[in-house]
Amino acid sequence: MNKIRITILTGPYEGNIFEFEYDINIGRDISNDLALPLDLTVSRKHAKITINNNQFFITDLGSTNGTFIVTKNNLQKLKPNNSTNIPKNTILKLGNTTLLIN
Repeated sequence: MNKIRITILTGPYEGNIFEFEYDINIGRDISNDLALPLDLTVSRKHAKITINNNQFFITDLGSTNGTFIVTKNNLQKLKPNNSTNIPKNTILKLGNTTLLIN
């Protein structure tokens, strides 16, 4: 079974770890699989992570402040509504929240 593990590195939920065995929606609204209601810079329906053949894909759902892949030297802003393949150990920034994807 494919599994995604998300460790929150910064933001209001810093230190929390979540595991999912299915595609997840991330956002401020509590109806999301990973709800971040205390981070007001995250959109209600911010992003979606899908799992396909043990690969992860992130899609920004047209969020106000964007979704970013964090690299050593910069932030890469994702195009809205465009699925992007991300390797394990990718760091994502959504609002004031930074996530490690494993």
